[in-house]
Amino acid sequence: MDSYCGPCHRQFRRPEDYQRHLRDSPRHRHYHDARDFRSAEAGVRCVLCRRIFQSMNDLIQHQYSCTAHGTEFVCDHPECGRGFASQSSRLQHFETRTCPSEVDIQVVDNYYSLHCDTDGRFVRRALITTRPPMPDFTRDRHRRYCCGLCPKRFRTKKQLMSHVWSPKHKNWGSRPYKCPSERCQRAEFYSLSNLMYHLENGGCEAHYGVELTMRVVDLVDVVALF
Repeated sequence: MDSYCGPCHRQFRRPEDYQRHLRDSPRHRHYHDARDFRSAEAGVRCVLCRRIFQSMNDLIQHQYSCTAHGTEFVCDHPECGRGFASQSSRLQHFETRTCPSEVDIQVVDNYYSLHCDTDGRFVRRALITTRPPMPDFTRDRHRRYCCGLCPKRFRTKKQLMSHVWSPKHKNWGSRPYKCPSERCQRAEFYSLSNLMYHLENGGCEAHYGVELTMRVVDLVDVVALF
């Protein structure tokens, strides 16, 4: 099966040629074999930094804040311009509202599901809520704010709101994003960035990652206009 390099727009007939390109090209200084992102007992390991992370979200967050991972994917918002090591890292930049555009996970979910994936190839639109959860700011006996969706407690309202609007809770616990591949038994994900990470580093067919990348181009361009 052919392999495609999205950042370089090159097609490779043999997997070994694609692996050699990733290893030798100056554009892929940060490259490592996806198998090196292997699970450890405590979580997921970053092979470049030898650090263990509790979740894929933590690993993606690390990837775009760590200088060891390169900056191929750029946020085109005029007040931003940050570079990221992967498409998934750039998507999480939008979801976590760290872009000056103030785009957040609700904008990403709504725009992608309505305009980028109208045939439901990678997302189930019915699971994208139009009314995300809002906490009632109940406090426990230690004056901590309670999450009504899980047992966690927080010291500030801001921390609670960030938690409630995280990918795990924003759509009321649903996993609206899906991988079409049978290799992973059509795995489901809380966020678009999680799905993209899966296709970048998982064992599913490369053409699914290419297809999803093409679908998010419009989303990335729209963010630049906010």
